[in-house]
Amino acid sequence: YPVFPWVLADYTSDDLDLSDPATFRDLSKPMGAQDAARLKKFEDRYQQLVEMDQTPYHYGSHYSNLGSVLHYLVRMEPFAQYFIEFQGGRFDVPDRAFHGLAQTYQLASKMSTSDVKELIPEFYYMPEFLENLNRFDMGCKQDGQRVDHVILPPWARGSTRTFIRRHQEALEGKYVSENLHHWIDLIFGYKQLGDEAIAARNVFYPLTYEGAVDIDAIDDAILKEATITQISSYGQTPRQLFRKPHPAKKFGPLIAQIHETVYAHPERLTPYSMWAVSFPVGSLTVDEGSPLALSANKLMLYPRANQFLSWGHWDQSLRICASDTGKVLLLIETPHDDEVQCSDMPPNGSCFVTGGTACVVKVWRRTYNAKTRQDFVRLQACLYGHSNAVECVRTSQEWSVILSGSSDRTCIVWDLNRLSYIRSLSGHDGAVTNVAISASNGDIVTVDDSSKGCSIHLWSINGAKRAHNLCPDRINCVAFTGGIQGLGDNVVLTGLQTGCIRVWSSWDLELLRVLDAGHKSPITALAVTADCSQIISGNANGFLVCWSSKNPRDVASMSL
Repeated sequence: YPVFPWVLADYTSDDLDLSDPATFRDLSKPMGAQDAARLKKFEDRYQQLVEMDQTPYHYGSHYSNLGSVLHYLVRMEPFAQYFIEFQGGRFDVPDRAFHGLAQTYQLASKMSTSDVKELIPEFYYMPEFLENLNRFDMGCKQDGQRVDHVILPPWARGSTRTFIRRHQEALEGKYVSENLHHWIDLIFGYKQLGDEAIAARNVFYPLTYEGAVDIDAIDDAILKEATITQISSYGQTPRQLFRKPHPAKKFGPLIAQIHETVYAHPERLTPYSMWAVSFPVGSLTVDEGSPLALSANKLMLYPRANQFLSWGHWDQSLRICASDTGKVLLLIETPHDDEVQCSDMPPNGSCFVTGGTACVVKVWRRTYNAKTRQDFVRLQACLYGHSNAVECVRTSQEWSVILSGSSDRTCIVWDLNRLSYIRSLSGHDGAVTNVAISASNGDIVTVDDSSKGCSIHLWSINGAKRAHNLCPDRINCVAFTGGIQGLGDNVVLTGLQTGCIRVWSSWDLELLRVLDAGHKSPITALAVTADCSQIISGNANGFLVCWSSKNPRDVASMSL
């Protein structure tokens, strides 16, 4: 299982000071060496094994193993069932359960001689694993305290979401960025093996290292199974990737780049007119730095961006056409009466998704024959769940999901890999007309249109409602910025019927700014450049506008 480091050492303060080095764990030392008194015990053990002519090691336990991963994820399925099976049919003793972050850090860094575990990725992106949402009965401790939600540090203000946010800020902040390479040296690098590992007090039980045992050479089936079980229990040290010191992260240039993003300073965004096309803009993509505009009912096909998909034809067919000439290259007949209303495609171009009046989300598999230089398209799956027309669809390659919004007032989240239903996002006042998903953290935005007006809703990828807000005008399109979590809050962009762009916080949908100087007709399409430095907007009159906080000379010098 992936291993992530402890980066903080402060789990007791009311406020987290990320400018104070004392707030952080020493990343140049393994967890077993964080406390001098405990380290002395490990060093004595190492020396005793040397004197006994045995293979010496500092730590008899490992920083990442089956038990520690299940220990952290015990509140989530399917890991809860795995943990119960691992423990012989029951939850662990309550006093040993993962219950408080402060206590867990103290055990791993100072108090226990059998605990040197690091963290797992969920500590940096998934609030739900810290909550007992399944209401498992994990018993009571000896002091009478019931094991329920994980006890958070005071600086988290009782919110698992705030804890993850501050943890991300710590991971991406100045101190960790300038010291994380030391931890990489310990786990994946030159301090993992040999004399450097001994000097760094970073030697683990021999069976945890790659090549320690040749499993294939064991003929005895019982012994072979026992050895595999033993390795699984102890944990496995990753393969050594680097034999020289890992370079430090260059934090300064990264921060300079972040300051130029649209989400860092939305108050600085200035419009720059680009050019006009001869049709109302229906969709926008940014390919290699350049915006590509298409009219309504068209979708640019990836990854080559030299063809587009069109729909809305009299015969209800789908057509793949050449971008330069408009020539029809492939005509696709739909299998039953269904007027397609929307489509989307992941960047890898392996499939595209359509939705229409038949209430069905269709997934079309697309392959390219290099010899004939032609596309082959087949209907791979029909996804049933809506009871009214599908108004919008969106795919996410990063999170492997499909979103579909419908006139039935729901948004459904589908599994892009298994092509199966995951969950419905309900509670909208009207038809769900727009959906978007953050590439950075998987948060979902839905827009509904009712007699009360337009509403915008923010959800976690696991279906938790985060926030909602009202918009006085019709929302025609919506987009997320995709900046690095922890280096600033991304924003949600909505293009309005009045020609304005509203900029909302992706944390709580607070309205940050209204951009109202670039367009005089309805905004119909939005796109954000890969580095999040520019917003491209298109309107019903065919005009394209670039919004940026850079000066005009820098904007003009780009390929845009």
